[in-house]
Amino acid sequence: MARPLTKKKKTGESYTRPDRIEARIDAVLALGIPQLRQLLQVTDRKSPDYLPSECLVHLIRDAIQRGDLKMADVVLPVLLTRCEAILKFKIRDSSRFDAATLREEVLNEFATFLATESAADNSNELDYFECKFHHAFRTLRIDVVRKETACWELLQSLPEELAHDDETTSAIPKTFQIPPTQHEKAVVREILDGLHPEVRQAAVLCWLLGYEVESTNEEEITAATICGVSGRMIRYRLRIAKHAILRVLKGERI
Repeated sequence: MARPLTKKKKTGESYTRPDRIEARIDAVLALGIPQLRQLLQVTDRKSPDYLPSECLVHLIRDAIQRGDLKMADVVLPVLLTRCEAILKFKIRDSSRFDAATLREEVLNEFATFLATESAADNSNELDYFECKFHHAFRTLRIDVVRKETACWELLQSLPEELAHDDETTSAIPKTFQIPPTQHEKAVVREILDGLHPEVRQAAVLCWLLGYEVESTNEEEITAATICGVSGRMIRYRLRIAKHAILRVLKGERI
């Protein structure tokens, strides 16, 4: 039987799954992995055997909470493939930003959210995804896109030599090295305070705390893993931070 939802609406009512979703979850929970694999291969949404994404979210949450990682590993790729298809349709190639990278960021954000919230004790943040998956995913997608688009727009204003400066973005600028004077400390503080939050986080992690941008070692903690974005996105943010440093040193406001 499906676990009850506990998240409340603003009215105080608990979220409830549609009856058809509730019944589908109850039916599929009784299946073994071989039978589930067969159902997951059905891609026609009009087929009576098709499993709605709301069901997949519940299966993943339930499996993770029970410690059944084998079950989670069977269902998760199917859900992420559906999300990827949505993103390819909703985030088209554009001259304003790299659509492929942006789609990757949204997918990474959702996968991380799904895994962490499913593993958290008494978390109900994913309850709405079991009620209206597409609306919930749309909300998450728009939130990520808005934040990243702001960074892309900042990037477009960079001088040409910085916009393509991949080799030096991870190097610690002299201004960010241990400041010997109060004046230089004030400069660093001014720079950090004026940065976009995501840009500030990348600068602090890489230049003040010494984290690598990214690593081929999946177990290593890096700026990319902490921020939940790709190394490419971290480098973009560091370019923006470098541009801000140059402007401050020239006496300009950021």
